[in-house]
Amino acid sequence: MSHRGIAWNPDGTIIALGGSRRVDLFDLEHGFVKTLKCMYNASVLAWSPNGKSLAVGGKFCVCVIDLETEKVVWQHYRNRVNVGDLQWNQQGTVLAAAWGWPDQCVRLYDLEGKTLQSLVADHSVHSLAWTEEGLTLVSAGNDHEVRWWNPIAGKQYRSLAISRDPIESMDTCESAGTGILVSSDGTMRLFSLNDLPLCEQQLVVPPGPSRIQKIQWHPEVPGLLAVRSSQLVHAIDLNTGKIIRSFSELSNFCDFDWHPKHRSITILESNGNIKHYSVETGDTIGEWRASSVNSPVSIRWSPNGRQLLVGTGQNRMGNEKFCFEVIDTFDMESREFFGEFSPQSVASWSPDASRVIVFSSHGEAKVQLWDVASRTLAHQSETVKSNLKLMDYSSGGNKIAMGGSNGALVVINASTAKIIARLHADSDGLGSVKWSPNENRLLTCADDGTLRLWDSSTLDLVLTLDTDIGSVADWSPDGRRVATCTSDGTLRIWDGRQSN
Repeated sequence: MSHRGIAWNPDGTIIALGGSRRVDLFDLEHGFVKTLKCMYNASVLAWSPNGKSLAVGGKFCVCVIDLETEKVVWQHYRNRVNVGDLQWNQQGTVLAAAWGWPDQCVRLYDLEGKTLQSLVADHSVHSLAWTEEGLTLVSAGNDHEVRWWNPIAGKQYRSLAISRDPIESMDTCESAGTGILVSSDGTMRLFSLNDLPLCEQQLVVPPGPSRIQKIQWHPEVPGLLAVRSSQLVHAIDLNTGKIIRSFSELSNFCDFDWHPKHRSITILESNGNIKHYSVETGDTIGEWRASSVNSPVSIRWSPNGRQLLVGTGQNRMGNEKFCFEVIDTFDMESREFFGEFSPQSVASWSPDASRVIVFSSHGEAKVQLWDVASRTLAHQSETVKSNLKLMDYSSGGNKIAMGGSNGALVVINASTAKIIARLHADSDGLGSVKWSPNENRLLTCADDGTLRLWDSSTLDLVLTLDTDIGSVADWSPDGRRVATCTSDGTLRIWDGRQSN
């Protein structure tokens, strides 16, 4: 025999062993009892809670066999569609069957075999489990996530991304608040159902020809965020779950930023062009030109929405030598240049716009704090050996977090530029470094998809969450949600309140 499924009956006295077109029953005292005939290979078995019937699934078929009469009560056949798992609810009134590709769904059947509901999973489900009250179905499969379903409404209401590999088997215990799973690489994980973030919303954003590189919430408009790759920027309204506008007919660009006051977005292109777009209409409502050309690094609006801060690229126009410039968008001729020329300088405003922090990986690689009013260098850090590329001011303006392509995390005093802490946050490079709005947590998201939350006071690790490879992340302005987007364009919105 091949393709065997095996299952104990509810009172633990009989073992059912599936094979080719048959299921053999064995009694612990007397050995072999009898053989039940079925239509196809019996690779998945599930006893009903009362032990009077046996659900059989596998290659192309699901059926229920009455143990007393040894007859098939009902069966469903799907050509070339395999069954991954079968599970009865606690009351024994509903059978859940995970049908594989190309159906990729979980169908719920009543005692007569009537289809009650079809849960569209969009991936192959390998494992099913009912919660103890029988009102929720949990599934897991090759999309690396555990999902909670409302079987009556037929809708998913929760998901947890806790494995980087496909999940082969899973079970949950709601009363203990724990779950257990085994992934395809052989790793077994025991996880808490209460401590992990809740995924409130999920949608797919077209990633374009390259991976997703940045995600950013609008600072004032609730539910509005933007996602970008090297050639695409998508503005998304989470209230409707739809992409409002996509800016795709662009040359490769380097950075973008939301206007702090309006529903508009500003894009910095690699040739130094700066374009300001209305999200509602897609029209260009402003254009400027950076003095730095050949891939300037960063662009940031001042909090009042008047000035643009641009970090330098590989070259510059004219004879000006600077590491960043401030452009007055109300006066095209008004520009201020700061510092000596330093290519690839990342610059950002302090929350009150009185200072600018700048870091360049070129030369001695020091963090500098510039006073905007006096145009003077206020403070400078010691040499930072890490290749830092990300920075974020805490909301109170007291601390600055910076992340590197080698996984380094550096926290700096925003008043003195002195390094407060330095640690190795991940073995891979970091794609995001963000303070929570209340400054209680510091979020890092690595290129391998590992999202970590750190206690902002002690930098102790609070939570680790495995998302998919290539993730970037950002806190919502109210601190209630965290958005992540993976390299394949999967956008997830997590409940950030518990972790915060």
